[in-house]
Amino acid sequence: MKKQLFLISALVVLFSACSKDDDEIITINKNAKFTFNSNLIPQPADGVLITDDDFDKCLKNSYFLEQADGRWITGDGTLDNELFWENMIGIGTDGYYFADDSVYRYVLYIDHNPSIPYIKDGLAYFDGRAVVSYPDDNEMPVLKIVKANDAGFTAIRLIGVKGDGRPSYIYSSYQKVSKSDFEKRLK
Repeated sequence: MKKQLFLISALVVLFSACSKDDDEIITINKNAKFTFNSNLIPQPADGVLITDDDFDKCLKNSYFLEQADGRWITGDGTLDNELFWENMIGIGTDGYYFADDSVYRYVLYIDHNPSIPYIKDGLAYFDGRAVVSYPDDNEMPVLKIVKANDAGFTAIRLIGVKGDGRPSYIYSSYQKVSKSDFEKRLK
């Protein structure tokens, strides 16, 4: 009987440890599908972004660093097989701080000039708080936040605009970090 209780206790600890680990890291779903609106901006195929309540609970007043799992969203709404950052030289992943009333993006570099480690942009919320953009630019948001938990969030992120005017987006994950870890990354 004691052996059975011990085994049951061990299983409970094991499963609770697994569920805790799930909250400690967030990754993109490589099989995610997207649709495009009239401005060719992708959104999740189910149309769901995080709610204002989830934003306030999981993201507000926190720091995040973009992970290297980003993948380009292709023209048919699927994710590219290759990691977006794998062979990238120059501009790299981003860091974000979500304040009460505004957003700060720190554009990081892979081969940066030591005297210019990052560029800081001020962004604005719109469409609730699931989307952030440059002030007064509602047509081409910089970031559309899809889901979030205590570990971080996943989002559709604007990478740039092609020569024909079409925006180019990737789907990436962002890990929540402490302020000190965030500032170390900027040095």
